[in-house]
Order: sequence, then structure tokens, then C-alpha cells
Amino acid sequence: MSPGVDTIGSAIALEKKAQAQPRKVRIAIPEEDRLRMVAEAAYYIAEKRGSGSDPTSDWIAAEKEIEELLMDTKSSADGR
Repeated sequence: MSPGVDTIGSAIALEKKAQAQPRKVRIAIPEEDRLRMVAEAAYYIAEKRGSGSDPTSDWIAAEKEIEELLMDTKSSADGR
């Protein structure tokens, strides 16, 4: 067996695996709406954490939470 055959076989196997897995597509919304959603989520995170809450940490946590909400899982097999 030549040295490149195993590498090509591995690349093909990885490509097939990637095609079979769902991919995530970000739902597009206006930036103003996204920021409003983040601000509201940060408010509720701060409220839950109480008076010792750090506004920057709350905002970052809210951004992560909203980003997850805006990610839509699509199957790459369905062509979308």
C-alpha cells in the first residue's frame, strides 16, 4: 500500500462523517433585536444571581445564551 492511500481514505471517511452530522445555522435577526434580547437575558441573570452580581459577567453569559437560542440545527443531508 502506498503512503498516501491511508490518508486519502481517512479524508474520505471524515468528509462522509461531516456530511452525516447536523450543522448549525445562525438565525438572522437585526442587531438591534439581538442586543435587546441580550439585555433582557442579562437582567434576568443578574436578578437570579442577586446583589453580588457582576454586570460584565451577566452580559457575557446572556450573549452566550442568546447565541445558543439563535443557532438552528439543520441536517446537511437535506441541503439547507
